[in-house]
Amino acid sequence: MEHNTTCGNESSRGEAFIKVDDMASANGSNATCGTDLLFNQPTWWRVCQTAIIAAVSVSIVLGNLVNLVVLSRVQQMPWAIRCFLLNLSVSDLCVGLIACLPAIYPSIVGDWPYGDAFCQVSGVVHGSSVTISIWCISMVGFERYVAAVRPYKYHAWVNDRRCFTTVALMWPAAIITFLAPNIIAKDFVYYHYDHAQKICGLQWEQPAYCIITGLYIPVLSGVSLLFTSISIHRVLNRSTTGFRTSRSRETRPSVNRRTLRILVATAVTYFVCWGPYVCLVMVASIWCDVRTPQWVQFMALWVANSNSAVNVFIYSATNKHFRYSARCLLQQITCRDVDKLSSLSLMADSRALNEISKDYRTSPDKN
Repeated sequence: MEHNTTCGNESSRGEAFIKVDDMASANGSNATCGTDLLFNQPTWWRVCQTAIIAAVSVSIVLGNLVNLVVLSRVQQMPWAIRCFLLNLSVSDLCVGLIACLPAIYPSIVGDWPYGDAFCQVSGVVHGSSVTISIWCISMVGFERYVAAVRPYKYHAWVNDRRCFTTVALMWPAAIITFLAPNIIAKDFVYYHYDHAQKICGLQWEQPAYCIITGLYIPVLSGVSLLFTSISIHRVLNRSTTGFRTSRSRETRPSVNRRTLRILVATAVTYFVCWGPYVCLVMVASIWCDVRTPQWVQFMALWVANSNSAVNVFIYSATNKHFRYSARCLLQQITCRDVDKLSSLSLMADSRALNEISKDYRTSPDKN
């Protein structure tokens, strides 16, 4: 399978954004076919790549299925936050099902067997889903900012209609962003299987497209998250030191702190995972002669993909309501004896139930 990566007048084959000519064929060309590239790699590295892809893919799917079930049960979390976190889980699940899981078999055989049409679907879904992830995290930050800093405007700015509208607009906006290159591509085929990264996913053939997309997705979202997190932190500090203003008096420090922990942990993890990959893409788009080892490209992308699997651990570590519901779900799956399940739940979680009930009764935006 062949494609061009344009940087000035140079082109390459088998790479998403960095040219590779150190494994050129004997006839002097700077292209290496997928099967040659596969069998020029050590066996142990090919096995490790397949194992990494399989582990990340399965973790993404299972983790986000747990997220969807548990988040639908956690009534103590503000509804708007649950709405955006559920949407985030759906987008991450799409990454696992459509982009990552299908990459397992090609990593074994060394080429993409599913055809160009599915490759376009995989590439668009991959880019759109990771974009929606960071947008959802940003919206959680905005919701908490309004609740903590502008509580008197909360019900005007954050309501069911606005939340549903925001979620509904995210998907077409992200899909259009990553479908646009197909319109100008030959035969509408823009996305190609990358033999170095072992996926038919994100593609950055046009430097201008890469830079613009990078600025308005991760950079703009990062600035938004930084502003909202700092603002919420300042309000919470005033509420704990006893300096209460009319607006901080209406906040709920315990709920805000729990949500702030989720927000900060999720945002930091996202940028830590995706940071190396974004830097590689930006450098390659600006400096065309830069070459990156294939193992670096592979690890950068699959560390970025692993971000879609870690949210279940973040929610469990930072929110006791999520942790309690996840434990109940695990018991329901593993315990076949209903009576045993009931007794274990009552004995182990009586204290957690009391705390949850207390928070729920005192929460003004529990609905």
